[in-house]
Amino acid sequence: MRSKDSNDIVISDVRVAEEIIALDISIHPRHEKQMRAHQLAGFHFLFKNLVSDKPGGTILAHAPGSGKTFMLISFIQSFLAKYPSGRPPVVLPKGILGTWKREFQRWQVEDILLYDLY
Repeated sequence: MRSKDSNDIVISDVRVAEEIIALDISIHPRHEKQMRAHQLAGFHFLFKNLVSDKPGGTILAHAPGSGKTFMLISFIQSFLAKYPSGRPPVVLPKGILGTWKREFQRWQVEDILLYDLY
């Protein structure tokens, strides 16, 4: 459904920029069912800022426990499905590396190689 105020499309009560739909990128079905509205909005925010015609940078500053790791794992998996030769880096403190590895296992993401560089 199109929003009355813009060219955005509304999916599950979340406004999604039209250029995101045009990129033909989708959330893995296993993950989409688990995403909350703010995670879906964050997912599309990441694509808008990192994959669109005019990419920039982005910082996700959501509260602890809000599902940022899951959102980024979903983003990386979807990005690599569309761009298999891509190698998106994730820079994070060494202290949470174990958490990230467990989250990759939890969400059954076996097809992405993880490298520890520290």
